[in-house]
Amino acid sequence: MIERRAHPRDDTPALMRLKDVMRVSGLSRATLYRQVQAGTFPSPVKIGGRASAWVKHEVEGWITRRMRERLPRKSTAH
Repeated sequence: MIERRAHPRDDTPALMRLKDVMRVSGLSRATLYRQVQAGTFPSPVKIGGRASAWVKHEVEGWITRRMRERLPRKSTAH
């Protein structure tokens, strides 16, 4: 008999806890929450009681935008 295991779908949103968000973003807890308040970082979602988490693809998008900002912009003036 072959055992079948369920695999998570690739399009299933993944959540990240605070410690992981701090690690991948390089932001401290205080800076992270300050940026959430300012609207410059994705907001967490409540996952129960006092627990919150961030949607992984939103955090990854924030990182990607920061990386793009460091690239030199092509000048349109000749």
